[in-house]
Amino acid sequence: MKIKICGITTIEDALLAESLGADYIGLIFAASSPRCVSLVNASQISATLSTAKPVGVFVEHTDAQICAFADTFDLAAVQVYRPLNKKPAHSETIYAQRIKPDTAITPQTLAPQYADYALLDTFSEDAFGGTGLTFDWDKLPKEANLNKTFLSGGIRPDNIRQACVLNPYAIDVCSGVEKKPGKKDINKLKQFFKEIQRC
Repeated sequence: MKIKICGITTIEDALLAESLGADYIGLIFAASSPRCVSLVNASQISATLSTAKPVGVFVEHTDAQICAFADTFDLAAVQVYRPLNKKPAHSETIYAQRIKPDTAITPQTLAPQYADYALLDTFSEDAFGGTGLTFDWDKLPKEANLNKTFLSGGIRPDNIRQACVLNPYAIDVCSGVEKKPGKKDINKLKQFFKEIQRC
């Protein structure tokens, strides 16, 4: 199971997450997000990582802009909230879907044909992610195949074990290991990875 630590804005937090075992570092480029990373920091983080892979998170950008960012920052993947007509040549695509209480989760939801991976997050009218809210994991189909799915939304050190039981391809955590938006909490990060090891 892979781990994505999202909402990283500094080199220090990126290197800490990588040293603890993060497989992906999420760099949010959405201007509306309080976790929007500066272009300078994004460039430095991407260049500094050795084992973790940088993932760009986009909301309002066009296909052409996403492709340009992917090339500029050498992104291993791009996370988007709509299908792309033009995909980056050298980056995988993660299609993020925000789950409402009445959303039906189907095999196509878990492995969309137009993306390499799905990401399931909790719907909010106020933000595209980082809300700290967890959707009802019981909505996942029985014995669902999650080997192409990132599980996100309100995951924290105290509920990571329940998330691990679902055996997704990756766990995506953001606000659950923060001091404040854009700044990670060292102790929460360490506890998070300890709980994963116990799983």
